[in-house]
Amino acid sequence: MEFYSRRIRRIFPALIVVLAVTYLIGWFVLLPDGFSMLGKSIAAGVAFVSNLFQLSQVGYFAPDATENPLLHLWSLGIEEQFYIFWPPALLILFGSKRHRIWMAAIAAASFGVSLMIFFGYKDWSFYSPISRAWELLAGGIVANDYTNVWERKKRRFAQLENLLAMLGIVAIIFAAITLNKESLFPGFYALLPVLGAVLIILSPNSLVNRTFLSNPQMVLIGLISYPLYLWHWPLLSYLGIVRNGVPNVIEIWAVVLIAVVLSWLTFRFVEIPLRQQKNAAPKLAFGLVTVGMVGIVTAIAAGFGFRFPLEIRDIAQLAPQNNAGFRDKCFLGVPGSEFNSSCVERGDKPLVLLWGDSTAAALYPGLKNAQITVPFRLARFTAAGCAPILAAGSNAWCDAANDIVFGFIRSSDPEIVLLQAWRDGVKDLEKLRQTIGLLKALNIRRIVILGPVPVGSAHFLIRW
Repeated sequence: MEFYSRRIRRIFPALIVVLAVTYLIGWFVLLPDGFSMLGKSIAAGVAFVSNLFQLSQVGYFAPDATENPLLHLWSLGIEEQFYIFWPPALLILFGSKRHRIWMAAIAAASFGVSLMIFFGYKDWSFYSPISRAWELLAGGIVANDYTNVWERKKRRFAQLENLLAMLGIVAIIFAAITLNKESLFPGFYALLPVLGAVLIILSPNSLVNRTFLSNPQMVLIGLISYPLYLWHWPLLSYLGIVRNGVPNVIEIWAVVLIAVVLSWLTFRFVEIPLRQQKNAAPKLAFGLVTVGMVGIVTAIAAGFGFRFPLEIRDIAQLAPQNNAGFRDKCFLGVPGSEFNSSCVERGDKPLVLLWGDSTAAALYPGLKNAQITVPFRLARFTAAGCAPILAAGSNAWCDAANDIVFGFIRSSDPEIVLLQAWRDGVKDLEKLRQTIGLLKALNIRRIVILGPVPVGSAHFLIRW
C-alpha cells in the first residue's frame, strides 16, 4: 500500500489543480456541447481511463482532438493502469525462477499487439494499455536483475557507455524530428524513443548523463516535467479554440512560457508541500473524486446551457451529423455503406452525379429537395476524407474508392458531374486538373466544381 500512497502524493496534487483550472476556463470559453465533453473528460481523467474514453470518441464525426483540453491524459491513464496491474503481476512472476523470461515474453507480446496498427487498428493500438505496456515494461526490465548484470559487464566495457548514450540521444532526437501525425505510431516507430531511453539509463557514467542531463537546468526541467505535461496541452488547446485553430508562433511560444511558469509554481507551492504532509493520500483522493463528481454533474447537465442566451444555445445544439447525407448508404463512413449500382437512381431523366468527401455528402438533402422542382436523377458517391481526385496517392483507401466512382461515371454517362471536397491549400491542384481532363475525355457535358465551404467555429464563445 505504501507504493500506491506514494503514487497518490506524486500524481494527485498537480492533477487536481490543472483539472480545476481547466474546468474554470471552460466555464467561460466553451459552449454547452464542448463543456459537457470537458465534464466527461474530467471524469475519465479522474478515473484514469482517459485512453479508453478516447477510444469511444474515435470516428469521422468525433470531436476534433485539438479542441479537447484534456486529450493528453490518455497517457496518464495508461501509466496508472500499468501501475495498478503490474505490481500484483510482479508478485506472481517472482515466484518463478524464470521471471525474467516471463517479463520479456510479456513485453514481446505487448509489442506484437501494437503492430496491429498495420492491420487497420490504428486507434486501438494507440490508446490500448495492452499495446502500450511494453514501453513501460522496458523500464521494469532494466530495473530488474538486468541492471546487476550490466553493472558487472560495464567494468569491462566502460568505454561503450558514451557510445550507447549518444546512440540513445540520437534515437530520441531522430524520432522527435521525423515522426508526425501521419506516422503509424506506436508499432516499430516507438522502438526509437523507448530503446533510446533504455540506452541512456544503462549508461549512468556517460558524458551525456554526467554533464548534460545532470546540470541544474536539466534537473529543474525534470522536476517540473510532470506539471508541465499536465499544463501544456490545456493551454495550447484553449489557445487553438479561441484563435479558431490558427494561433501564430508568438502566441504559441507565449503559452509554452506560461505553461513553464505555472509548472514551477505548481511544483513549488502545491507538490512539495503536499508530498511532505503526513496522511495526505486520503485527503488528495477525496479531492480528486470531488473534481470527478463535478465533471459527471457537468456532463449530466449537458454543459450548463443556462450560461448562454437561448438563441446561442439553439445554434450550439445544431448537430451536423444529423444530415441525411451522412447516414446514406452511399457515404463511405457509415456501417454497411458501399459504392454499388443502387447509388445511381434509375429512370430516364438527366443524371447528376455527386462525387466528393463529407462536404459533398452534406449536399445530398438539398439536391433531393431540388428534385421536387427540377426533373433529374441523382447519383451520389461520397467518402469520408476523400477528395474527388484520381490517383491522389495520399490514401490508398481513397484511391480505390475513387477508381470505383470513375467506373460508374464511365458507365452511367451523367449529364452533370458535381465535385466537392474540403480543400486545404492547393497541393492537389495538378492532380485535380488531371482528373478533370479524364472527365472531359468521357465527354461529360458539364463539370461543376464547388468552392470551399465557409468555416466558422461553434465550439466556444468568450463573454467579455
